[in-house]
Amino acid sequence: TVDNMTFEVQRMSYSGLPGFELHIPAEHVQTIYKRIMDDPFSREAGLKPHGACAVQGLRTEMWYRGSADVKNIGHYSEVMIDKFIYKKKSFHGMDPDYKPKKQVVMLDVDTGKGWEWAMHLGKYKVFKNGAEVGTTLSSAYGARSRRVHAFAFLDAPSVGDGEKFTVHCHGQEFPAMQLAEPHVPFTGKDEFPFTGEPHVPFTGESQARVAAHA
Repeated sequence: TVDNMTFEVQRMSYSGLPGFELHIPAEHVQTIYKRIMDDPFSREAGLKPHGACAVQGLRTEMWYRGSADVKNIGHYSEVMIDKFIYKKKSFHGMDPDYKPKKQVVMLDVDTGKGWEWAMHLGKYKVFKNGAEVGTTLSSAYGARSRRVHAFAFLDAPSVGDGEKFTVHCHGQEFPAMQLAEPHVPFTGKDEFPFTGEPHVPFTGESQARVAAHA
């Protein structure tokens, strides 16, 4: 409670970075927002408002997926969630004999300046050697990597680390390459344990880049 304004502070973050979510009653939102933005620490850190697309880019450049990249896409063996499946016990839908026909992969995409957010809505056709092999899923511009990246659901025989593709989007043809590792390593609780001290996950300069590309 701050000056008789009660709200919830939750240790969580959709961005995939260490952070908090403030759940504030509507009547107090403007007051709390103004206090945060006007605080000297916020000003020194270069805190700026940013859009949902910028937050999406922070998580996807670490290969954190949203429901659009997993839900109702394909068989569980095709959507890059193997590390989350406990195989020593059976589960509903378990099918160890299934041979994956498609695969979710991450592409680095060279869109060129001005097209960084062109693929955000997904479902753009992906080609390899002139043949259509699948579509993109979600895409974003990474504030830290400064690279455009896109999850894609592609024919299994076409995928492989370093493989080259072309994404057709809004009349453009963007060259793309399948990544072997995320542009930005995981930066969750193991690397940044909560100590009770204020934490700025990236610099004011990066905050400005996020806002600029949102």
